[in-house]
Amino acid sequence: TRECPRGRERSIPLERERTASIPTLTEALRTRTGPGGIAADRVHIPFPSASCREAVVRRHTGAGSVGVGNMAMRPFLVSVLGLVLSAFAGADTVALCNGVDLGGWQCKPEASADHWRVEDGQIVGENADSKGSVLWTTSEYTDFDLELEFLTPSIDYDSGVFVRGTSHQVQIGISRSLKKDLTGCIYAPKDKAGSYPAVSDKVATVHQPGQWNTLRVVLRGKRMQTFLNGEAFVDYEGRTIPERGPIGLQLHGGVHMRMQFRSLRLQDLGVSAPNP
Repeated sequence: TRECPRGRERSIPLERERTASIPTLTEALRTRTGPGGIAADRVHIPFPSASCREAVVRRHTGAGSVGVGNMAMRPFLVSVLGLVLSAFAGADTVALCNGVDLGGWQCKPEASADHWRVEDGQIVGENADSKGSVLWTTSEYTDFDLELEFLTPSIDYDSGVFVRGTSHQVQIGISRSLKKDLTGCIYAPKDKAGSYPAVSDKVATVHQPGQWNTLRVVLRGKRMQTFLNGEAFVDYEGRTIPERGPIGLQLHGGVHMRMQFRSLRLQDLGVSAPNP
C-alpha cells in the first residue's frame, strides 16, 4: 500500500455480499439525484493530502478485487464516490431490481410474462396485446419506505404500484374509471370509501408526463403516505389493507402502454421508525 504524508492510502470496501441487489454505477448515481439530475445529497470524502493521488475503492470478492484509481485530486470524481457510498448506506435499504434480470420478481398472470423485461438497468413493462398484468415481488413486506422513478413515452397509460397485495394501489397515470390523471393518489375500492378515497389537487402541476418522475410511498400499519417529485401528496388511513404482502408494478388492461421503472429502493421501517 502506498505511503502518504498523513497516513496510508485508503482502500474503502463496499462489502455487500448480496451482489444481485447492487445496482450499476449509473443506477447508484441516480439513487441520489432528483428528476432534473441535481444531487439531492452529496457526501464529500476527504483524502489524506493533495500528494496522495489515488483513492482506491474495492469490492472484495472471492476472485480478487476491482479498483477505481486516480480519483483523489479530482473533486467531481470524489463527489461521485460519496454518492455511491451514500447510496449503499443503511443495511435496511435494498435495491428491488438487480439491473440485469427479473430475479426476485414474478408476473401474474404467467401467460403475460413477456410484458416485462430489464433494459439498461430498468424494469420495462409493455403490453402490445393491451392485456393487463402485474409484476410482483417474490418477497412480502410489512412497513416500508419505497422510492422509485418512472417514465412513459405513452400518451394514454394506466399503471401503478400495488402495496401488500391488490387491495391498495398508488396510481400512476390516467384512471380507466375516472378518465383523469390521478398519479400519486390512492386506489382502494375495497375500503368502500369510493374507488379513490385519497386524491391530491397537485397532480396537474407536479406530475411531469414524458419525463422521469420520482414516486415515494411510505406505509406504516394502515397509514399510507405518498410523495411525487418531493411534494407531499396524500396521507390516508386504509381500512382493509393486509398486514403483509408483495409489491406490484401494474400494466392495466385495455390500453397499450410502455412503462419504465428505475432506482427502486425499499427501506424496512419497523415499528419505531420516525414519520417522514
